[in-house]
Amino acid sequence: MGDSNKDTSGVAAGSNSAMAIEHAFYEFIERQSFVYSFLTKFAGISLTSLVKKSSGLDLINKGKYYINDISIVPNVSVIIFIYWTEQHFSMGLGCHKDQYQAFLKAFKEASGFGSHLFPNVEKEELSFEAFFASQEDTRHAYTDYFEKHVSLKVLLQAYDYLTFAECAGNWTTRDQAFSIEDIFAASKHLDIPISLQKLETASATNFGRLVRVYSAEGFPSINNIKIDPRNYKISYFKDKNQLFPNEGNYLPFP
Repeated sequence: MGDSNKDTSGVAAGSNSAMAIEHAFYEFIERQSFVYSFLTKFAGISLTSLVKKSSGLDLINKGKYYINDISIVPNVSVIIFIYWTEQHFSMGLGCHKDQYQAFLKAFKEASGFGSHLFPNVEKEELSFEAFFASQEDTRHAYTDYFEKHVSLKVLLQAYDYLTFAECAGNWTTRDQAFSIEDIFAASKHLDIPISLQKLETASATNFGRLVRVYSAEGFPSINNIKIDPRNYKISYFKDKNQLFPNEGNYLPFP
């Protein structure tokens, strides 16, 4: 993320065009749901009780966590996973048509940041704006700020609204096969145009195909400080009088 206030939301690679489009679409829906959830304090559906019942997940049950489906479209799940113990913490996002697969992706991401968990220690208090302004190279400012200045206390305060989610009774299962119809369905539900763009870059040569899924009416970045939600139609897909209690606040993410 740099001065242009753009990031890789909605950009993904694949060995073929179909795979690249699927991955880019998931990336787009994941980031749009993430920003919308934070801006509006939309807690989604809690899956915590379901995970506690699942076998093979004893490790995370040694700590505390939020596991919420915050998707803003009905045909895809977006999971936010925040995990903490007395020693460390982490978080991740995952998106997939199958809800449990989305959870596993979020769990994997939370487990993989720098091959370590973030230590649960006190950190220097500094606003993101002040930190960003002090950086000569802002390409990694968002990640660097999280590592240096986001403590567990700050993280949990930012996401305290997740505690108000209703609890799911069962995992939501869907046909896992992605099709272009999933993009049309999301576009209709959110009442925004969703576009595809094939990217011709050195990265595309290395990865096979590189695709961007985007919308001029969707959030351009997860840098919530720079977003005026009134400028984007997606902000009002659910309620034309939508309020934004987290407007202008830093959205913590590694």
